Amino acid sequence: MMVPDFSLSPTNRDSADTPLKSYFQSLVISALLVFLHVGLVSRAAAQSPNPVWQAQPSVVEMWSEKRAEHNFDESRVPDYELPDPLALEGGRTVRNKSEWLAKGRPALLQQFRENIYGVRPDTSYEIEYEEIGRRENAFGIGATGRQIRATIH
Repeated sequence: MMVPDFSLSPTNRDSADTPLKSYFQSLVISALLVFLHVGLVSRAAAQSPNPVWQAQPSVVEMWSEKRAEHNFDESRVPDYELPDPLALEGGRTVRNKSEWLAKGRPALLQQFRENIYGVRPDTSYEIEYEEIGRRENAFGIGATGRQIRATIH
């Protein structure tokens, strides 16, 4: 039985099997690193006293004092039910991909525009860009760093 030699010394390498040895060497090292990483991550997760995230009480208290008009305490959040994303107007539900693409997705995107992101008003404006700073060979790699001021008129 032949035992592989994983020595990095160039004197122990034969020119005929160097690529094969390098391949197996990198394969063994990669397998050991993956095994070590998975072992450490699973061990850390198993030792975690609280696997579910919760806000630190001291941070909640600090922000509650600073911003009394906001609620930072999850126990004070009233019960709510998220709407069904597959429900269309009139109570019908989306049944297939083509109906989703034709009706469901556009309706859901419109709800996001109206209730979450907002709709940009149709106003005319111009943006003026002005270079106010320049640095050649930024980071020592030949890049040019530029500082730009954008003014909306």
